[in-house]
Amino acid sequence: KWHNIDMLLRKGLRELEEGSSLSQLLQKHGLFEHTPTKFDVIVSALIYRYNHPQGQWPSAKDERIADGTILNGKNWNSLDRHKVEHLTIAQIIKEYEKSPELYEGAEKEALKFIDVGAALPEINSDEAKAKLSFLFAEQEQKALHHIKEKVITSALPYKYRSEKSEWPGYRNQERIKDGTEFDGLKWKAVHARLERLGLSIKSITDEYEQNPRRFQNAQINACKILERDEEHKNIANYAAQKGMAQFFNHKEHIKKCAVIACALRYKEKHPQGKWPTYKETKKIDDGSEFHGRTWRSIDNEKIGGLTLAQIIKEYEHFPHRYDVQETQDLPNNAPCPSLYDEHAPQ
Repeated sequence: KWHNIDMLLRKGLRELEEGSSLSQLLQKHGLFEHTPTKFDVIVSALIYRYNHPQGQWPSAKDERIADGTILNGKNWNSLDRHKVEHLTIAQIIKEYEKSPELYEGAEKEALKFIDVGAALPEINSDEAKAKLSFLFAEQEQKALHHIKEKVITSALPYKYRSEKSEWPGYRNQERIKDGTEFDGLKWKAVHARLERLGLSIKSITDEYEQNPRRFQNAQINACKILERDEEHKNIANYAAQKGMAQFFNHKEHIKKCAVIACALRYKEKHPQGKWPTYKETKKIDDGSEFHGRTWRSIDNEKIGGLTLAQIIKEYEHFPHRYDVQETQDLPNNAPCPSLYDEHAPQ
C-alpha cells in the first residue's frame, strides 16, 4: 500500500533515508505537483528580500522564483493571480508582518536556501548574517511583543486584584487561573520560560508602565478576564466602555483625582483663591476620604510618585486628565474616565 511506503520513507526503514515522505519523493522526480502554502510563500519572500539591494518584499510584478525552495521555478505573478490559500502575495506578507507567530520557523527555513557566497560574493559570511539579522529583526521584535502581550494579559488582573497593587514576582509560587495559555502555571515557571528568550516578568511590566499604549490588546483581554469576577464585573465593563486606556493604573490616579477635588474645594473657599500647600496646618474638613488629614500628610504620601504641588501642577497643565466631576458617579475603585482618553486634547 502507498501508505506503508510513505511510513517506510518517514521512519527510514528498510535502509531508506529517514525524514522523507512519499509526496517529497514524487515531487523530487517530477511526479507530483505540490500545492503552495502561505508558509512556502513567506520562505521564498524572505529569501527574495534578503537578496534585494533595498531589502524590499516581492510583488506580483516580479519575475520567476529561483531560490531552490519548493516554489523554485514558479512565477510571483501566477501565485498572486491564483492566490495561495485565498490570499494574494501582498496579503500574505501583510499577515506575516502583523502576526509573525503564524509563520514560526519560516526564517530558519529561509536560511537553508540562502547561499551567502553566491548571493553576496563581495562580503564575508559574518556580514551577510548581520544583514539577514537586520532584515528579520522587525519580525522578531513583533514575535517578542506578542509574547509580552500574553504576559501583560495575565499580569494586569493579578495586579488589579492585589491588595497593594503589585505585579507578580519571579519567585511567585501562585498558580495562574485566568483561562489563558499560562493557566495552571506558576509565575515562577512563566519567568523561567521568559528567561530563555532574554526576557523577565519585571522587564515586561516595566516596559508596560513606561508605554501602556503599546499594550492595548492586553488591556482589553485583561478586562475580559476581570469580567468573570463578580466583584470586578461592573468596573471592567465601565472601563471597556471608556476605551481601557491606562485602566490598570487607575488606583493611584483615582486618588489623585480625589486630591484635586479636595484641593478645588479648598481653593474655592480661600479668600485669595489659592491652592493648598504642605505648609497648611488646618486639617481637611470636607467629608471626603481625606477628612481629618493634613495637607502635609498628603504631600508626604506622594500619590503616584508626586508631591501635592506636583499633582496640582499636573492638573493645571493637563486638566483633561482629571475629570473630577465624573468621578463622583463612578463605582468604587473605577478608573477616571478621561484619563489618557484617545480623544482628549494633548
